[in-house]
Amino acid sequence: MVEQEHQRMEALFNKNMKEQQVMKKALIVGSKINSNQSLTYRVMAQIASSVPKRVRFTSITFMDNNTVQIKGEAYGDNDILKLISNLNQQRFILQASLASMKLPKGSNDGKKKSMKAFRINCTIGKEVS
Repeated sequence: MVEQEHQRMEALFNKNMKEQQVMKKALIVGSKINSNQSLTYRVMAQIASSVPKRVRFTSITFMDNNTVQIKGEAYGDNDILKLISNLNQQRFILQASLASMKLPKGSNDGKKKSMKAFRINCTIGKEVS
């Protein structure tokens, strides 16, 4: 029992160490970015950290100084709603809203579950408390 607990704690420690290494690398990259790129980098990092499982992006476009458009695919409505919820919790995203959603052509044949295409518009700004 003690050995199992030790193995579990060691696995958790190793996982945390890997996450720490990834974060350190991100901090190093972030410190090398010029100040005019800082907000863009932070927004992209927050978008990337918001992606739930069963969702993939096909494009991310900065439309103007305060709007980002995200296009992608998800297996279900709940996955898209989770992404929007995650985005709305980020500090640099003032509002994320669903602009469109559609099923791919030929998705009604019932043979396999197809992914839904979506487009989300995000209004970005200075850090939100």
